[in-house]
Amino acid sequence: MAEVGVGQVVTGTDYPFDMGQYALAALLEAAPGLSQEEREGIAWRNAERLLGQRLRPEDWQAPAAGQA
Repeated sequence: MAEVGVGQVVTGTDYPFDMGQYALAALLEAAPGLSQEEREGIAWRNAERLLGQRLRPEDWQAPAAGQA
């Protein structure tokens, strides 16, 4: 992020392959030095801008324990 800027970072998946990180919200919350706006950018706003379509942020939230 230091080299390209937070606005150039998006999340992705290799589903159905197990990549080992499913708690995206927790991962972003634990990242030091990111503002809430930067976390939202990485989670969905940057992809929204890249794809040119509206994304629903609730689709990016992990289900609560026991609701999967």
